[in-house]
Order: sequence, then C-alpha cells, then structure tokens
Amino acid sequence: MNCSDSRDDSRVTGWLVLLGLGANTPGPWGGPEETLAWAVSKLTGLLREVSCSSVHYTAPLHYSDQPHYFNQVLRGVSRIGPHGLLYTLRDLEKQAGRCRIGVQRFGPRSLDLDILTFGDYTISSADLQVPHPRMHERRFVLEPLREVAPRARDPRNGAPWASYLPKAS
Repeated sequence: MNCSDSRDDSRVTGWLVLLGLGANTPGPWGGPEETLAWAVSKLTGLLREVSCSSVHYTAPLHYSDQPHYFNQVLRGVSRIGPHGLLYTLRDLEKQAGRCRIGVQRFGPRSLDLDILTFGDYTISSADLQVPHPRMHERRFVLEPLREVAPRARDPRNGAPWASYLPKAS
C-alpha cells in the first residue's frame, strides 16, 4: 500500500508523530486491510509529510482466541496538539465501528489507532501516555516503525527504538 504524501510545503510546521494502526475484524469498509487503507487515507488528509510502513500480519497478544492482526506504523507531521489528535483518532475508530465501552481489553477490534510518539514529548495524563507505554515491548510496533523512522529514539532515554527489538514479543 502506498501512502506517501507528495505535497511538499517547506512552510509546514508542527510535530513529528508516529501512529500505530491495527485491525483484526471487519468494519464498514470491509476486512481489516481495507479498514487500514481507509484509516491511512483519512490520516493522509489530516497530517502532512506522511509515510507508512508495510502492513504486518501478527498474532494477537494477551487474548489469543481472536483473529490475527494487521498492523502498520504511520509517520507524519501534525498541526494538531496531542490531545486534539487523540480525540480525532478516537473519532476515526468510532467511524470504523469500534466501541470502547463494555469490551474486553486487548480483544478484537475493527480499528485501533495509537499515538506512539508526539515530537520529543513525554506526556502523562489520564487519557494519554506518550510515548505509548508498551510500544518498546511490541515487535508488531517496532518492526514497522523501523521502516518509516529507522533513526527514531525514545525521548525518555535517547535509546534507538530499534534497540528494543531483541527483547520485544
């Protein structure tokens, strides 16, 4: 899937963001791959200088009695602040048929959108943790992240995200 944004505007200012995308059940636009393609098209309209990884097919964690996931990482520049971006992502999840109330944590979902990093910020609020608190443990995040941001570093300690891969599951 090609999701490069060819718009080149040197005046673009904002924050470099890395977003995690995942899906393992059908949504209004078809299967998980079609749902990811829909999400990428929406995010390409929202962000600037967008690039995305290939789609990775991965086994579920924590709750194995569910379909495998299709995962991807998207890199872009956001003009929206971190909480505004979070609420926009939650709205896209809802449009894709995701319900967050009364469902099993780590269970199946039509679309999961996570802010992995937001510039070099560390954010700890009731509804947002940046960097994503478990991304350094997750191969399904780190491998696609390496495709779009191979030199990206953990803002908490300066370690390359790729250095976490040997211990990730």
